[in-house]
Amino acid sequence: MWTRDGDDLVDALIETYGAMWPWVCPRRLLTRLPALAESLHDLALRKLIGQGHTYRDRSDAVYEHASMYGPFHAARARRSWPDALPQACPLCAAVFTAGQLNPWIIRQFGPARWCKQCCVQARNGHGGVVTPRVGRQALTVFSTSMGAAPPQDFCQRPVPLDLPAEQRDAIVGAMAACPPSATLRGLLGVGSWIEVLRTTGIVSDAWRPARGTHCIAADGHPCRSLAERIIDD
Repeated sequence: MWTRDGDDLVDALIETYGAMWPWVCPRRLLTRLPALAESLHDLALRKLIGQGHTYRDRSDAVYEHASMYGPFHAARARRSWPDALPQACPLCAAVFTAGQLNPWIIRQFGPARWCKQCCVQARNGHGGVVTPRVGRQALTVFSTSMGAAPPQDFCQRPVPLDLPAEQRDAIVGAMAACPPSATLRGLLGVGSWIEVLRTTGIVSDAWRPARGTHCIAADGHPCRSLAERIIDD
């Protein structure tokens, strides 16, 4: 059932992601070749594949593994496989290869560009001693590079792939330099994320994200709408 379009997609993923391409194949199939993905999922639903799998009764898990390992073996049968080339991390200059990165790193940060240690620190936040000034500066750099006020879980969000490499370096570097949100609130002596954004000057008294209006009442309570602030006051 595998098609030439599937081979073309795999070749494109190999060019972009190198040895880590199978980990993004299930999601790319869903968006680029939905009919092929549906056919694979249908085989899983009908229990025609994956019955030796630990989660054989979960068609989504069977589909995910089938859409990784099936295309992988098909690709190995039709093309040679070069070794991963060493590359230098633009943040710390450490030399690494794409094969050393975990799948979650590829899913969150995209094609191999930063070493595993920098990606882990960007994901978890700076775990060392950080001054309030450094914390505010890192969050400001992140906000400026993204062009938006960062949400509280910004370290767990995917890094956009459609930005210039230097801009993405600045985003990941700021994530690695910024302490976790809870630590940052403690450093700045505030109790909510909106107060962190106000203290750093990223947002003003009232901030409108995708939903609601985040603001602070006169007694310091964080509110999620202007009406809520009026009631609190």
